[in-house]
Amino acid sequence: MYQEGDLIIYQTTGVCRVMGVCQLDFSGSGTLQPYYTLKPLYQTGTICAPVQNPRVFMRPILTSQQVNVLIDQIPSLPAQPDDSKSIQQLCDHYTRAIKSHDCAALLSMVVSIWRKKQALAGCHRKFGQVDSHFMKQAEDLLYGEFAAALQIPKSEVCQYIADRLHSHA
Repeated sequence: MYQEGDLIIYQTTGVCRVMGVCQLDFSGSGTLQPYYTLKPLYQTGTICAPVQNPRVFMRPILTSQQVNVLIDQIPSLPAQPDDSKSIQQLCDHYTRAIKSHDCAALLSMVVSIWRKKQALAGCHRKFGQVDSHFMKQAEDLLYGEFAAALQIPKSEVCQYIADRLHSHA
């Protein structure tokens, strides 16, 4: 069970701080169930999430050491652009990566889309909206978690990654 003050990943909302645990009856059955009160770090609002519901994804954020290991692996990531001809297949592919909540998979997806964008630019072709949308969503999730783990502003994550990669080159 998470404790007040813990930083966790909640669904596709991203990083949330556990504000506490309360007993609520959302079902109207008269039975109180424990719920986390969560405050997203990079969004407004408050979330009430059931403590025990296997369909609701929650996990602790990565440590700073885990983030640095992931960043150091970027040059060797198996990043293969998805060249699906069907928009639906492409959306499904990206959605699976997003819903995996796996930072390595998300990072590989971002690198793959970035490589696809570079290849398209080299051929003077337009970068697709689907690719752009999912790249932004994956970056948002990754940068939010990286920022929280590294205790830096989210706006500095991209530069942190570049600096770290440059120093290990």
